[in-house]
Amino acid sequence: MSLQTLRRPDRDAAGGAGGRWARRVVVALPLALGLSLIGLAIYLLFARLEPEKRPSPAATAAVTPAERPVIDPVTLPRGSPTDPSDRVRPPAPPGLKRWVIEPLPEGWDPEIAAKIAAFFERIDFDQTKPMAANGVGFAWDELHEYLATLGEDALPTLEAILNAEPSYLLRQQILKGIGGIDSETSTFVLRSFLEKRLADLKARSEVNHTIEALGRLKNDTAFDTMVGYIDAPDVPSYYKDKFIIALGEHPRREERVDLFKTMMIESRDNNVRNHSAQALGKFGTANDLPELYDAYEGEKRKGHWAVRQTLLGTIGKIGHPSSIPFLEQEARFARVEGVRLSAANALRRIGTPAAWHILSDLAQTEPSAGVRGRIQSWVRDGR
Repeated sequence: MSLQTLRRPDRDAAGGAGGRWARRVVVALPLALGLSLIGLAIYLLFARLEPEKRPSPAATAAVTPAERPVIDPVTLPRGSPTDPSDRVRPPAPPGLKRWVIEPLPEGWDPEIAAKIAAFFERIDFDQTKPMAANGVGFAWDELHEYLATLGEDALPTLEAILNAEPSYLLRQQILKGIGGIDSETSTFVLRSFLEKRLADLKARSEVNHTIEALGRLKNDTAFDTMVGYIDAPDVPSYYKDKFIIALGEHPRREERVDLFKTMMIESRDNNVRNHSAQALGKFGTANDLPELYDAYEGEKRKGHWAVRQTLLGTIGKIGHPSSIPFLEQEARFARVEGVRLSAANALRRIGTPAAWHILSDLAQTEPSAGVRGRIQSWVRDGR
């Protein structure tokens, strides 16, 4: 056996021992590294929690559950604490849950506001319920009765509600209520509300209701206000028409007979001319007949027979016998049946023997069977 052969078993023995050691190291190193990382993570966790000082049991026991404050999260302010809009609002005064009124006007009456709000809540129509279940009609009547009991001291509250109420129909009721309180203050309230809406074409109906409420007032300020709007060149004619109607109901209307005559002749609006003539029929005299004749001739040229009928009616209401020849001419020869009937009716209003003599003849000669029958009934009944 050679020397090389004799030494190989020793090297193999040494090599086998070294291989086993190497294998152990390969397994141990990753395990040791993993344990180290776990230990580091635990250390860091406790190191982070350590500065936080926990209250001692004695300190915790010092505040009993009854002493701990209860905080309602609903009352906590939202957003920036310096923003006034984010601050918690105090409870709304009675009647203000429906409206946002800030600041409350001087003279605000919470009792009146609460009652009106209650009426409004009842009136709000619920389409999911049968009509009878809403009870709207009864609520309207009760609201009107209540508003009729209010006086001038209620106007600050009514004005605030008028400007805050979102429902157009319910604002109408407040307008009626203000129109039922005949005072200078009511005029100022309505005029202020009117000015805010005159330029808004969508508010035309509401402006008409405001003018109607203004027309219910009989004080001097209301009279001057209506005259001012009629004279104003920038007020649309369809509003002037409503002011003419309202002014015709005012106790001082005769003071502006000149205004009614001017509008009756010069206005380009058929309704303005028509209602100006109607107003003259309530207080006109024989002195106004020349302007009425002129207006009538003007309507012939314009071709508006409905206004001609109104003018004839006004002449009949004035009732002066001097107008009989003029009325006879139209009763016999006007082309429009309705105009002939209006002229005949004006003769009936005058009622003198001469007027009845003409009517008796017309009862036989009128070409329209319908008009002739009406005149015959007047002559037969003597009225």
